Amino acid sequence: MATTKITVGEYLATRYRPDVEYVDGELQERNVGEVEHAKAIMAVIRWFMAHEQGWQVLILPDVPGAGCGRALPHP
Repeated sequence: MATTKITVGEYLATRYRPDVEYVDGELQERNVGEVEHAKAIMAVIRWFMAHEQGWQVLILPDVPGAGCGRALPHP
């Protein structure tokens, strides 16, 4: 994918198919993963959830978010 500089406002106002991420003013292809990977993650989450009360922990799946300040996932 060729990169083009755009503003945050343009990025947030546009719907992209396939999904892309905004990093340092450029759009980059988003790694959306594979079905088998998702199934493996779900199995791990289920295992932890089975022990949630006994271990007194709260189990939540990974939620995309603006973590590093340089990249914005598309809402």
